[in-house]
Amino acid sequence: MAASDPVVITYWAGRGRVEPLRNIIAAGGGQMTNVGIGSAADFKALKDSGKLLYEQVPLIQVDGVDLVQTHAAAVYLSRKFGLYPSAPLEEYLVLQIYHATYDARYPLVALPFVGGEKEQALQSFSKYLTSWHKQLESTPGGEGPFFLGARATLADVAVFESLDFWKFVGGDEKFHELLAPFPKLVELYVATKKLGRLAEWCDVERPKFFVSWEEYPKLVLSTLNVTFPSRLDSCDGNILCELAKACGVFVFLLSVEDL
Repeated sequence: MAASDPVVITYWAGRGRVEPLRNIIAAGGGQMTNVGIGSAADFKALKDSGKLLYEQVPLIQVDGVDLVQTHAAAVYLSRKFGLYPSAPLEEYLVLQIYHATYDARYPLVALPFVGGEKEQALQSFSKYLTSWHKQLESTPGGEGPFFLGARATLADVAVFESLDFWKFVGGDEKFHELLAPFPKLVELYVATKKLGRLAEWCDVERPKFFVSWEEYPKLVLSTLNVTFPSRLDSCDGNILCELAKACGVFVFLLSVEDL
């Protein structure tokens, strides 16, 4: 794959687990081609291709390599697009923030599948906002707007994406209320969106590719030959296991009884 070739991302046409990776590519100025999984036949063909080491998506194809496992792919892409630090302490700082964003966004990822409890999912962000803002306040020299001062990294893009996800689910008015006590997070959000092609992806390209919030869980489950239930917790254990196997998500949100 030449340097100018787009990164190919195979996943469903929604945020899910892969949206932070799309944001990394766009923030780094990279081009991407999104291949949507639209049917059970699509997903079976992908598994049969041998490109999915663990039979889970997303699949990220870049530099002639088939990347799987979201966190490992995030590090690879961040290095490729200049969003990864080299100093060990800075690497730790960036990675602990990045991993915290995945903890923060999990309830939102699961929300269209499990139904209800929207406010609870949104409120789960509170402790993360406090921590991220505190870390921004302690940036060496008081610089900003990013966690490493003037240098944007994976951490900033991941926090931006998680906040952007919250904004999509909670709405603009509540989003502004949410961030009112955290001015440095507002600065980070605004500055990060200006990186590379991120605004173009968020505002122009993504709306054209994504299906609606309501259609997304139906699309995902249909590719697994599952009829969309009124609530995911009404599914039997076999369905839940198939969903978890396919996209590596939701298991921690489900009770032992469900599994």
